This record gives sequence, structure tokens and C-alpha cells, in this order.
Amino acid sequence: MRQRSLRIIFAANMFVMCYLFYMNGSSIGPAMLHKTKQLGDSVFNALRGSSSMRKASNPCAKRIVLFGIRQHWLQFGKENPNYRHLVQFPRKFSCQNVGCSVFLDYTVLPRDIRDYDIVIFTNVYLWMTSDMWDWVQGNRSAGQRWAMISLESPLNSVGIQPPKKYADVTFDWLGSYKSDSDLYMPYGYYEAFSKIFPPKVTDLSKYLTNKSKLIAWVGSNCDTVRMKIVEELKQFVHIDTYGKCGETQLPWDDNEAVENTLKKYHFYLSLENSCCNEYITEKFWRTLDLGVVPVVMGPSVKDYLNVMPRQSFIHVNEFSTMKELAKYLIHLQLNTEEYLEYFRWRNSGKVVAISQEEQYVRPLTDATYCDVVHKYLHTDSTHQRKLEYFGSQWHGSCSNCSVNLEG
Repeated sequence: MRQRSLRIIFAANMFVMCYLFYMNGSSIGPAMLHKTKQLGDSVFNALRGSSSMRKASNPCAKRIVLFGIRQHWLQFGKENPNYRHLVQFPRKFSCQNVGCSVFLDYTVLPRDIRDYDIVIFTNVYLWMTSDMWDWVQGNRSAGQRWAMISLESPLNSVGIQPPKKYADVTFDWLGSYKSDSDLYMPYGYYEAFSKIFPPKVTDLSKYLTNKSKLIAWVGSNCDTVRMKIVEELKQFVHIDTYGKCGETQLPWDDNEAVENTLKKYHFYLSLENSCCNEYITEKFWRTLDLGVVPVVMGPSVKDYLNVMPRQSFIHVNEFSTMKELAKYLIHLQLNTEEYLEYFRWRNSGKVVAISQEEQYVRPLTDATYCDVVHKYLHTDSTHQRKLEYFGSQWHGSCSNCSVNLEG
């Protein structure tokens, strides 16, 4: 009603202007022109204000629900004061980057998801049977978006794996370590220095300080290809093993203990638990951050070169046998100039490593949910693309870890 009245006033104002123009012989004096302009401006501002009022009366507010979080994840948050706020449900917060408020909750009951704009599946219970998926899909509402967030490889995140009949119609968006994800969440990254103001060249010999040992490995899951690689390599070179699979205990989450221990070594065996495209975890980035050369197994050499310069790591697949790899590592230890070539990249850039704890709770943070809301607001309502779960972007990106274990 207010809008209609203002339009009538604006039309009347234009009529008066035309009438004065006619009566004054096609000329309007400066004073009259000024007054008429003032009237026009006031009407325009009122119209604009009315539009702003409409917007203010309908602010952005979205509802997000997390479905089926594992209990130990919730317990971890409750036991750690720094992260306790992340497992407080329900809660409200604001996303300043998109000017939107968010109501967040979690549930394990499919019927509860109906009234939400976005449903997030992350670190889900392993009880997601085919019947449970039927139940969840049956409660999906029109226009609702589903996001899958996994920082584990597809082989280790089976709780969010839908039955094949739902494989290509379930998830609208993917949040993961893969660079083609809708929400990209790497475990770390390389940051090149500015070419305009590069830092002074580093004396690389400092990386030799206190390096008295050859190779270390920390393992917690022993019945894997990784353990076979370690056992095979130990036939040709000494390896100090730590953790549940090793000879000495070393908690991977004890940052100070890990740093003091590993900095003594020339090399660290950074062996991933899955061989999936781009699956490069904190093992790799943390090793580089500590000033140790990683010996890697996981994705292809090409994937590592996409995120780090050449001669910053050693890939096991570049050697035909474990004996050949062992000989090369010993050679580098005895020839310091060649060994230091694996540190020359540090004059051109630096590594940013995201801590294990930070990465662990990342799917629970407000910042992650705000990124999801941003995606929701900037995705066309006719969006039809879905994640092909078993396609090349996700499950199909993994293969068996093939390493020549023969001497």
C-alpha cells in the first residue's frame, strides 16, 4: 500500500514539473528547478527505502542439520575445551561473508531432516543400512540440498556410502581433500614467495643440524600394505619404528614429542592408508614442516608434483625394488650436497601444514557451514548435478596400492 502511494506522489510530481514548464514558456527558473529536484529526490529515496525495508523484514536465515555423527566424535569435542563449542547442539551463529544467520542441529532420525534447507553427512555411523538409506531418502524435502564432507579417503568413509541405487542422486555437493570438490579442504599447501619481495636465500646446511639418524616411521594400523613395505625395506636399511606398530611409543598428537623425535632423521616414511587421487594427508605436510624429507606412498607422483616442487619428496614408485630405494637413501645420507637439494625449494616458498586436530574438527566448524551456505545461496535452483559416488571424482579415484615388494 505504501509503495502504491509513493508511486502516485511521484507521478503527481512529474505532472507539476510538466505544467510549470508549460506555463513558464518552456523555461524553469533555478529556484523552481531546485525545489522540483528536491521533491523528486525525496520520492526516489522513499521508494528506495521502502525496498530496503522489505529486504530487512526478510533477512537471510538457513537451517542446517548434521545427520548421524559418530558418538566418539561428539565425545572428543566434549572432552577438549578448545572444541567443546563445536558439539553444542542446537546452536545459532552468523555468516558474515554471506550476511546470513544459521540454525544448526544434529540428528540420527531420518524424519527430523524434513524442515531443513541443508543436510550434511560427515563421519556418519556405520549403521547406515540399505533400509536406513530408504528411510532417509523418503524424508528428503523439495529444494533441500545434501552435502557430503569427508577428509578421509573413500575406502575409509563407508558410513556415508549410499547403496548403488542412490549413488548418483544423493549428494549435491562434496567437501573433501580433492581439488575438484565443491568445498576444497586440503591437509596443507605450498605457498610460493612473492617474486617482488623474495626473502633472503636460506643457508640450507641448517637442515643438517642434529640429523644423526636415517629413517623413521610412526604407525598405528599394522595389518596394511604399509607394514609390508616397512618390513621389506628393513631388510636393507635400519628403520626406527614408533607407535602401536613400532618398538617405541610416540603419540602422533603430541606435537612436541613428535617434533623432538623426528627432526633427528634424514627421512620419514609418509605412507598413506589408501592410494586415492590427491589423498595427501598431514603425514606428508607435517614431515616437510619439520624439515625432514618424506618418502611417500599414496597417490601418483604427478599428484604430489601438483602440490609441491620436484625434489621435495621421494616416491617409492620411482624405484623398481625396495633394495634400490634403500641404496638411494643411504647414498643421500652420505652425500650431504645431494641431500640438501631436497631443501632448495625452501628458498622459493613455504609449507603451510594444518594440524591433525584442526583437520579432525574441520567438518564441525562454523566456517565450514558458512561455506556450505555460500554454496547454497549461489547455486541456481535448477541445479541438477549430483556427485557420482562411485565415479572418478570419488570412489573411483582409488586403486590398490601397488608397490614392488621384491628385493
